[in-house]
Amino acid sequence: MQNFLNIMGGIGNFFLPIFLTMFNVGLTQTIQDLTEYLKDWKFYLRMLLANFVPAPLVMYLLL
Repeated sequence: MQNFLNIMGGIGNFFLPIFLTMFNVGLTQTIQDLTEYLKDWKFYLRMLLANFVPAPLVMYLLL
């Protein structure tokens, strides 16, 4: 169990800066930016697909 916790802690330490950077980028978006993204429905669908399929799959494989 301790080995598992050490591995999970290492993974968390690796991905925490990446998560914080992505979170910060998301906070810098304005309402106008978001509405522009929504006007391009093909881009919007690709981003939804990317957030709900490959991103969770990568996290599942890492865990």
